[in-house]
Amino acid sequence: MDYPENHDQDGGSSVSQLTQRMRDGDREAVGELIERYGDRIRYHVSLRLSPGMRRVYDSLDVVGSLSRRLDHAVRCGQVDFPNERALWSYLKTVAEHVVIDHARVCRRFERVERDEKAIATRLLFESQRDRSGSSGAGDQEWLERVMALIDEPTDRFILCAWLADRPHTQTAVSLGVTAQYVRTRWSRLKDKLSMQLSEQNGVA
Repeated sequence: MDYPENHDQDGGSSVSQLTQRMRDGDREAVGELIERYGDRIRYHVSLRLSPGMRRVYDSLDVVGSLSRRLDHAVRCGQVDFPNERALWSYLKTVAEHVVIDHARVCRRFERVERDEKAIATRLLFESQRDRSGSSGAGDQEWLERVMALIDEPTDRFILCAWLADRPHTQTAVSLGVTAQYVRTRWSRLKDKLSMQLSEQNGVA
């Protein structure tokens, strides 16, 4: 990601000033930064999106995720950029992490067994729903909504393990149960969750 000049011809805040404002906890500075340099960031991101990912996400999705992560850092007082070069290094790193996270979700939903197609479709729809609307939800809010539908902690763990592409045998070791036990619970969970998400979103 190219390092921009530390001035603006339109008289707005320089990158240095925006960086200082974010260190001071000014969340509006995040919006100004993204608005001013969004095209530059989107170009950088677009170079890293595979054709398969572009069918599900585009550079606007990734920039939106980056913006929310930066906003969260400012809100929590976790901004520590000594200078503007450090800021751009941070943005580049976060953008690449977001791309990796989205790629992992895409790969997981594409690599499912035949009897998992329904739950994969419902979860993919859920992960995309906020980006097509105006809720401004964070990257993990769709997952939090899904988790709220699951009562048992064991089932929540099994779903997280499945999303992380962990085999049932590994999940079983973590839970101290048999792999067959995990497979049975997952079979019941995915069918129930798929039905709940369908009803919740009015999908047949």
